Amino acid sequence: MRRILFYALAALLLLTALAAIYWYRTDYPKQLTNQVITLYQAGKYAEALPIARRALEIREKTLGKEHPEVAVSLNNMAELYRALDEYASAEPLYQQALSIWEKALGPQDGTLAQVLTNFAGLYTSMGEYAKAEPLFKRALSILEESLGPEDINVARGLAGLAALHYTMGAYTKAEPLYLKALAILEKSQGKNDPGVAAALNNLAMLYHAMGANDKALSAYERSFGIRVKSLGPEHPDVAQSLNNIAWLYASTDQYAKALPLYQRALAIWEKTMGPDNINVAISLHNLADVYCAMGEYDQAGPLYQRGLAIGEKSLGPQHPLMAKGLYNLARMMAANGEDSQALALMQRAEKIQAGLIDQVMGFTNESQKLDYLLMLRTDLQLYLSFVAQRLPTDKPSVLSAFEVWLRRKGAALEAQRQFQQALVLSGDAKGQAVFEQLARLRTEFTKMLYAGPGKEHPETFRAHLDALNKRQAELQAELSRLSQSYARGRKRSAANAAQTAAALPQNTALVELAKIERYDFSARNAPKKWLPAHYLAFILPAGAPDQLALLDLGEAQDVDKAVAAFKRGLGPGQYSETSRKAAHELYDRVFAPLVPQLDNIKKVFLSPDGELNLIPFEVLLDRQDRPLIEEYEFNYLGAGRDLVGMGEIQTAGGPALVVGDPDFNSAAASPQPNSNATRPFEQEPSTFQRSADLRGITFSSLPATRVEAKAVADLLGPDAHLFLGAKAVEEALHMSPAPRYVHLATHGFFLTDQQFQSVVNSRGADGDPPALASISPGPLPARHYEDPLCRSGIALAGANLALRGKGTDGIVTAEKFLSLPLTGTEIVTLSACQTGLGDISSGEGVFGLRRAIIQAGAKGMVMSLWSVPDTETQELMQAFYENLIKGMSKAQALRQAALKEREIVRDRYVSDNPFFWGAFVYLGER
Repeated sequence: MRRILFYALAALLLLTALAAIYWYRTDYPKQLTNQVITLYQAGKYAEALPIARRALEIREKTLGKEHPEVAVSLNNMAELYRALDEYASAEPLYQQALSIWEKALGPQDGTLAQVLTNFAGLYTSMGEYAKAEPLFKRALSILEESLGPEDINVARGLAGLAALHYTMGAYTKAEPLYLKALAILEKSQGKNDPGVAAALNNLAMLYHAMGANDKALSAYERSFGIRVKSLGPEHPDVAQSLNNIAWLYASTDQYAKALPLYQRALAIWEKTMGPDNINVAISLHNLADVYCAMGEYDQAGPLYQRGLAIGEKSLGPQHPLMAKGLYNLARMMAANGEDSQALALMQRAEKIQAGLIDQVMGFTNESQKLDYLLMLRTDLQLYLSFVAQRLPTDKPSVLSAFEVWLRRKGAALEAQRQFQQALVLSGDAKGQAVFEQLARLRTEFTKMLYAGPGKEHPETFRAHLDALNKRQAELQAELSRLSQSYARGRKRSAANAAQTAAALPQNTALVELAKIERYDFSARNAPKKWLPAHYLAFILPAGAPDQLALLDLGEAQDVDKAVAAFKRGLGPGQYSETSRKAAHELYDRVFAPLVPQLDNIKKVFLSPDGELNLIPFEVLLDRQDRPLIEEYEFNYLGAGRDLVGMGEIQTAGGPALVVGDPDFNSAAASPQPNSNATRPFEQEPSTFQRSADLRGITFSSLPATRVEAKAVADLLGPDAHLFLGAKAVEEALHMSPAPRYVHLATHGFFLTDQQFQSVVNSRGADGDPPALASISPGPLPARHYEDPLCRSGIALAGANLALRGKGTDGIVTAEKFLSLPLTGTEIVTLSACQTGLGDISSGEGVFGLRRAIIQAGAKGMVMSLWSVPDTETQELMQAFYENLIKGMSKAQALRQAALKEREIVRDRYVSDNPFFWGAFVYLGER
């Protein structure tokens, strides 16, 4: 009996021990995890951390380090470190959790997607955008497939991706994602859930950044109410709401309302997160901004300094928030007269931003690149404005400003061009397959856009355009990622003044123009104030970086008005007094101040900005009433750093491609080249212009372009491919890879947004549109036509049929030019009207044909800046190629051709009107 009792007792003890072990292995870690979650939700992250660590240790010991429950604990630990802004500690934990779950659950499990979302959020906070985006997209794909599109975890993934777009300045991409996430959360969690409050706060921040302040305040206040009610008044999320409402008030100069809210937010964050948390640093900066705007610099300075110290400790010295903090402090020091300290801070900030720009350029599509650069433009303008106002004769300061502008100007175009060239030269099969797919999509998009909706319902038409746009953006981003490693190897060196000066030929100079908004650094006790934009000019002589000079050319609006007046008064006939007066005014405002700095230099590499991209400097009239072409030779550049990269691509171009006299009413014909003997030369009167604004949507014939094309083909040798009449089709542009010379003599066009919307919306079912002037805006939204690359181009054979939906090709937009194989092409000559026009973006150039051709890889191009007459253009172009054959540089050849044509025009019309001889400029490598 005793033995039985003993065994029973032993069994009971064993069962108790096993139960204790089971509890220790399973229930206890779960209890610890529940405690962690409770503390996390209460914002007590530091308190939760040792408990989470204990749960992780138990699970690793009892279950092994590769068990999925261990991954749960690793993810929890990482989330706590992320909340505490200890990113370096969080990253390896996320990586370990991800590895375990991928092995245990497979690559498509919903749990895996949650850690992917968290991991992507960490990289967003770290400023590692290239790493964040693919994680977000992978997580969303898994979540939507495994859990359905309305699951709460899908909402979190959408919000994370939206936050990434917001951080990069892509606001139009962020808004629909935030709205979709909010709708899912409200439906699944109820309208008063803390998750809904977070979604509202994110949406409000977006609206604030977009300038929709009323919508932002409404969303902020609703989020704040939910948080106070559900989390209590001392929760960190409540502090976030207070901070953001204060930010909105401060941005509208309501400092009395902003100050107490910032102070309250700071107190909560210091109490709940500790004095060294990044949110405390942000709050300190915001509070300092208010004091600075109120002129209380003694209060602001220590707050800025403390915030920067916390930020550097928490985030590291290269984080985006550090750059913003440095600029804030620099602005205060400049307002306080501490110029040298202010410049040093700006230089530190620009170094951070240069690294971030390089990263973002490496994985985004062009639209995202431009959004990001636009977001940073205020800081760039602060830098240039500060040096121009306070330190215009201090050589080290001018040098630093020039080098910042040199790197930043046209940065998106440079990145796109380098990626495209890298793909072509690398022979990467996958990259080239994506490039070809993108080319097909561009063609499909353009055809659909110009054909219009026809009988298709407008909503269906819109949906088709949206789908094509979205797919193009995806392929552009994929191309950037595929070619990144090649592009980095081939990328132009980060050009500086010394390299640029060394690249200039002897007895030349670079004139680098910048159109910038000016900041009033002296506005103490007043709201932050931006002043009217000015044009600045950097003048860099060859081989002499120490002689770099900076000039302020005055208010941009006066210069821009003179450009518009010159263009408005220009036309056939006599030289109008309006244009003459404007040409003198532009000389006085823009070029006369440069003359002393240029000294006796007569060959100028000119990189314009703003509206000055739209006028040839050759036609400006000096004080002796002489056009500058008599004395100066201008070689135009997209950016001064292009000098450093000249000769970088050494591939030999193929046979020349010459196109002229397209038959705009013909159906597609075989693109086999014409023989030069097919038709005799014909001299036509100068009654034709090579422009079409698509009024009536009909292109007229241009007989002189046949004469021109045949003459050019003869000059370029027997291997030149000549396409005339019905054979001058779009397909001909693709027949010869990277022809050494491309000459296109035809109609050119550029349409404004409003014109283009009217043209496209005018398409009826019968394909017989009325004149442009009689068309009122139709139902299609302007967003589809915002891309100027779809609103500029040339017309080839079949163009009139294509416009009526009766053909497939003939309208070659700038968007289509992006897909041409031009790497290795020496020069593309657009012997047509307005081929240098487009939408202007200060600092990024002109968006139109010129941008597309340079991005496609051409080393240089000849383009026109207004409508040109047929006969005079034919004569000028023939002279231009004769000069090239003689061995002249491209800019010299064009100048001499223009001077010769000027003499012809004087004899023919007894007029010196530059309308006939001055429209064409050369842009690119010398």
